[in-house]
Amino acid sequence: MAKKEAAGKEEFFDNAGRYAVIITAVLTLYIFTTVNTTSFVVPKSFLLRLLTFSTAIFYVFTRGFKLKSHPVNFALFCYFLSIFFSVFSSVNSWVSLLRLSEYASYFLIFIFTFNYFDRRNLGALVKALLYSAVPIVFYGVLQYMQIDFDFWEKPQGRMDLFSTLGNVNWYALYLSAIIPLAVYGAFRKESAGYEKAVFNVLLFFSIASLIISYSRTAVIASVVSAFIGSALYLAANRFSVSAEFVKKSAFVCLIAAVVAAVFSFYNPVSSTRFAEGGFLSRMKAGFSLSEHNVAQRLFIWRVSLDMFMVKPVLGLGPGAFKIKYLDFQKDFLKRSGNAESFDDIAGNAKEAHNDYVQTLTECGAAGLLAMLYFFFVIFRQAAAYIIYNQGGPKFLAIALAVSLSAFLTGALADFPFHIPPNAMLIFILAAMLLIVSGGGDSAEEGRASSGALSISAESVDQYSLKLAFGFFAVIAIIFLVILPFTADCLAVIGQNYLKEHRFNEAVPYLSRAVSLNPAQGDALYLLGTAYVGMAAPANSKLDAELLDRGRDLLIKSKNYTIDKGIYNNLGFISIRKQLYDDAVGYFENAIGCDPKSADSLNNLGIVYFHKKVYDKAEYYYNKALKMNPYFLTAVNNLGDLYSKTGQFDRAVEFYSKTLASSMEVVITENQRRNVFNFTPASCRSEIARAAYQIGEIHAGRGNFESALKYYSAAYENLTSMPQIPLKIAAMNFKLGRKEEGAKYADYVLKSAPSGSEHNRQAAELLSKYGR
Repeated sequence: MAKKEAAGKEEFFDNAGRYAVIITAVLTLYIFTTVNTTSFVVPKSFLLRLLTFSTAIFYVFTRGFKLKSHPVNFALFCYFLSIFFSVFSSVNSWVSLLRLSEYASYFLIFIFTFNYFDRRNLGALVKALLYSAVPIVFYGVLQYMQIDFDFWEKPQGRMDLFSTLGNVNWYALYLSAIIPLAVYGAFRKESAGYEKAVFNVLLFFSIASLIISYSRTAVIASVVSAFIGSALYLAANRFSVSAEFVKKSAFVCLIAAVVAAVFSFYNPVSSTRFAEGGFLSRMKAGFSLSEHNVAQRLFIWRVSLDMFMVKPVLGLGPGAFKIKYLDFQKDFLKRSGNAESFDDIAGNAKEAHNDYVQTLTECGAAGLLAMLYFFFVIFRQAAAYIIYNQGGPKFLAIALAVSLSAFLTGALADFPFHIPPNAMLIFILAAMLLIVSGGGDSAEEGRASSGALSISAESVDQYSLKLAFGFFAVIAIIFLVILPFTADCLAVIGQNYLKEHRFNEAVPYLSRAVSLNPAQGDALYLLGTAYVGMAAPANSKLDAELLDRGRDLLIKSKNYTIDKGIYNNLGFISIRKQLYDDAVGYFENAIGCDPKSADSLNNLGIVYFHKKVYDKAEYYYNKALKMNPYFLTAVNNLGDLYSKTGQFDRAVEFYSKTLASSMEVVITENQRRNVFNFTPASCRSEIARAAYQIGEIHAGRGNFESALKYYSAAYENLTSMPQIPLKIAAMNFKLGRKEEGAKYADYVLKSAPSGSEHNRQAAELLSKYGR
């Protein structure tokens, strides 16, 4: 009786564990982009880590430390150790520790899937993945019809088909893995009638959405994995092909061919998503080494090779790629003489766009070999089972092998291992493939086994060990999940205030974010930016303190993240302190981070303008406008330069461009380029500046009526600068309009601080021309 109760209790706990795996998988796919996905150093895997770490506590307290005995345990252990030791080799151990915690969540979901499930109950997980795909794919279809839900964040500047994953390429690679499972669900003989109907619809829309995504990586990954699946099928059937297989394959190919044909030519159906000459044209362009995205990836991999050579065995540390890449890119561009041919392909690559290359740079040769060994163990068993065993769920094994192959192929030109929903799915699929291929056929084996990673009850006090593990896991949840997540949320709020130039309101949120997560490099950078923004141009003692505080934070932030904005702000501080040589160095570093940055190019032009090297200033201003024609500051700066060098007609030409610009267009186009310098207030300031300078030119030529017109236009856009009403007063006096001139001069006299330069000038005007 007692044994029966114990068995029932164990079965209850096992069922709870299986539900935990299913809930974790579904929620990670759905919740990933419900909270802002801004790319901070900490990856957006908080929910996944919380659920897997919590499930780990449950697993240990209900099952102990016993795992199914299988060679994959050793392979997984080696994989973990390679990443663990690379943390000690890291250029920033805290950032690497956070990345290690994300890897741990992937390894844990693999362990739970492999140990909680067996062939008898794996169908529940397969159905969960398929049914959870239905709303994801359906939402993608709604987006094709321009219907979005605010629950999921809509990314800026990306194609608009991304579903719940936040990016069209991530979503497309997810589809390439779901399609083989949908094929299995739709064509499996045991599927119920309603299930076949649902899965056939899912299959059609998944294939259609994949093609409509125009994602070359995902499409190629699907084709390659389909060939792998076909080869496994032929080998399993001794190269004999059944009529049913031909029929079903033809059905899938027909769907793909029809949708591909429709979206390869402009027509009423494809008009919503037609781009780059259509589907086939875009696919064809991907095979050219000169195509932008291909050239960009080749460039990133070339720079990554330099990163690998620094620490070839253990690497720079998990998560180090995004905080060190720009430094290596900067050095590479400098060695290449900053050739303009790299302008369009160099930039801030957060990932290597090849997970094997990135593993090589972050975890060294040891990490890459361990990673490949882990998947080799899984595919070796799967291939042996599919080819040599008779009977069993071979159809499911082939489907899972194709799904996993799609992800691993896509990882050659993308980064699914760095996108939590996709990475989680990779390890779940790997565990499922192992189970179907005969790796631990029963749940009882998982409870009874004392495999390579098991700890015998005779050798240790199990209860004390469980308590110690639980305590450690809770600490990990607090410091590696809850605090970083809270810091991220606070940093996002602060960043939003910063975009609106509300610096004082941003500081409390960013300060709190930094205190909760010292590795939140972007929060350090944003906080430093806020202090720089708060410093007024008056150069008072308080302003100098704010600049120094901002500089210290910006320098510190370089240990945790890297961005052209850090160097731009450091250069701006140097300009304020008139340290122009230092400013040149900072802005050159900023351009090395992103040669296309109009902001950085314009800033370097400003430094050379102050140094009176006008030819270089002109070059960088013009290059800034080449990269971003809507960067109004550079337009006005060219006007200033031509005024300074006596080319007044050219100066008026550029100032007039500013006056003719649409504020809404300028703001929209800059935000589309991730430039947030331009707000309604800053645009009005630039317009006022242009009008004022044209007024100055006309006044210098004695055209007082025209000068008054432009000074008045400047005043309409900017009332906070007392020199503008002073100029209006002076022009009115010169035109004999004493009453109007006196009105403006009197206003400045009363509003400007007593004894100030503007107060003195207003008094002189009134004294000279009378009231």
